Amino acid sequence: MNNKLVVIISTAQLDKARTGMMYAVNALKNNWMEDVKIIFFGPAQELINKDSELQRYLKEYQNEEKNAVVCKYIADRDNTAKRAEALNMDVEKVILRWFGSYPKRHNKAHQLGQFTALWAML
Repeated sequence: MNNKLVVIISTAQLDKARTGMMYAVNALKNNWMEDVKIIFFGPAQELINKDSELQRYLKEYQNEEKNAVVCKYIADRDNTAKRAEALNMDVEKVILRWFGSYPKRHNKAHQLGQFTALWAML
């Protein structure tokens, strides 16, 4: 079984984003997974800038010496890169780095090299 997980939070719905963050943090803290990466993508990038509960989960994740990622293209487009960096998040070209191309929307899980991806979307 793969013990590495990427949680991609791409929803505009706050409850779903919080659930994805809660799972990612708990998977790391409780050793359910060996390695957990968190990527905020699309509308979720605005949520992390506004919601204190998401930011609390982010701090817990960072206390495990991890940095979450936001999409550089969207952060540049929406002029939010500085806010993400102020939260100590990495701003990266997500699609190219993590997927190599655009994933099919209907697939909820993808193999990303050594990682399995879990989508918290729509």
